[in-house]
Amino acid sequence: MKIRFNQGRSSGIPVFFILEPDGTVVVDSFGPSGNVGFPVSDEEIAAFGEMMKKAAQRMTAGEVEQLMEILIAIRESRIN
Repeated sequence: MKIRFNQGRSSGIPVFFILEPDGTVVVDSFGPSGNVGFPVSDEEIAAFGEMMKKAAQRMTAGEVEQLMEILIAIRESRIN
């Protein structure tokens, strides 16, 4: 699976792919700066939000924003 989906990119863990039923990749965890993995930085969280907007078509914009806010809260709880 790594060869099929990563296309030679270094990913680390976690890495994710959201697929269509036929196996076509809709989005993967590779943002502008590489693998987002579990998004922590503002850039990673923003990239993850864009991925969700593209892949999770049944999610509302508000639900995507709520998910991003949860990721920020998780990050902040680890800092404090």
